[in-house]
Amino acid sequence: MNRPGAFEQFEEACVRPGWNEMMRQMERVFQQEKKQFRAQFAEDFRSACRFQTVHEPEMECAYITMEFLRTGFCRQDYRYRIVFFDSDWYFGKGNPAGMTDLSVIFCFYHQLEKKLKEDAQRYVGKIAPLEVEGFMVRFLPLFQQYAKELIYYALGEATEQDEFVSLKKGAEIQIRVGECLEPGELVFLERKEKDREKLLEWLKENQQETYHYQDLRGLDFSGCRLPGQDLRYCDFRDSNLEGADLSLGRMEQARFQGSCLKGASLAGSALHGADFRGAKLQGADFGGAQLFRCRFTDEQKAALSLTDEQKGQLGE
Repeated sequence: MNRPGAFEQFEEACVRPGWNEMMRQMERVFQQEKKQFRAQFAEDFRSACRFQTVHEPEMECAYITMEFLRTGFCRQDYRYRIVFFDSDWYFGKGNPAGMTDLSVIFCFYHQLEKKLKEDAQRYVGKIAPLEVEGFMVRFLPLFQQYAKELIYYALGEATEQDEFVSLKKGAEIQIRVGECLEPGELVFLERKEKDREKLLEWLKENQQETYHYQDLRGLDFSGCRLPGQDLRYCDFRDSNLEGADLSLGRMEQARFQGSCLKGASLAGSALHGADFRGAKLQGADFGGAQLFRCRFTDEQKAALSLTDEQKGQLGE
């Protein structure tokens, strides 16, 4: 077998099956350990906020970054650094205030790399270790994306802690996850002041993929018609959505705790992982909605008119 043929066979017989199996293992471990991770992340975040308050009491925080550190990663140190910035962000001086461990995800990266290097030995002289590392470099962003989703899963409760609530903040604070000294991806947004009319006008423009992670807490959207919107990861906590039309939308991982959804329509919407605990749901229409891993209280589940299929989708 020539070298190009061996390379193609290695990718087909080893790389793709290895990656698919690793993804199944990551998902299984995520489901088994996500509650434990959420608790540990909350403690790490609480500690970082406390450190920030003690050591930089005058800083008005505008950005908090969760930074992936490649140097540490190469040493199999899977911690993300938690850094606080004022409104100057990377143009100013950040305050590294803590770390949080993502081993639950990234340990699989080096397990897969080890396995592929062992598999490559069967292709003597055809597949070099550096070529295996080339495959792994392509996979790294997928691991980082998984880690980002895990952090987002844990952030909801972490940002309700007193240490974060009492933190000195600017007019807006963002939490971002990504590579060190890069913008990263937004996973949390909090604004002190919100203009309901401007937000509604903006939302009605229905610009796809521009509303993710928006802070819509405490606003009155009662009776609003916003069908087909992409509102993934948005924060509707304590908002009034009574009689609102949110049908056929995408609201995966949205937060509705404490909101009023009486008579609202979420029919046909994708609601994977959304949190409705404490929301008022009398008369809300969930017909045809996808409810995989949505969070409801037992009382809410008993009161809702859900199909057997939808009941089977629910879970922590």
